[in-house]
Amino acid sequence: MTDIKEFYIAGWQDQNFISPTPTYLGFIWSEALIQVPVMIWGWKALRDSEYLLTISVGIRIHTLSRHIDNPKLPLILLPFSCLIFITTGTLMVEQWFWPITIGEKLALASLYGPYLALCECR
Repeated sequence: MTDIKEFYIAGWQDQNFISPTPTYLGFIWSEALIQVPVMIWGWKALRDSEYLLTISVGIRIHTLSRHIDNPKLPLILLPFSCLIFITTGTLMVEQWFWPITIGEKLALASLYGPYLALCECR
């Protein structure tokens, strides 16, 4: 595990891994206590609604909307996606003030950016 962390630090110069800030540590706790349980619950709810089965197998297109059959799923995924958007956005803004090159900042933005693009706060 240490080798992976050293490889990541050497390749990306992510200051959150070099000297973590209290904000970053708080976000790590939010991942452990909120995001991971919601991901597990959401995965099971999507799996039970045949949404993932339809996408992966592609047999019945009309079941793509069946994920709405579970009324609790959209309710829990809204604050979940907003939390991911806020934490990722905060880290991306913070990285622009780090003492690293513009190239390294853009590389980190390309790493964190897709998480922002995937969040849909509706």
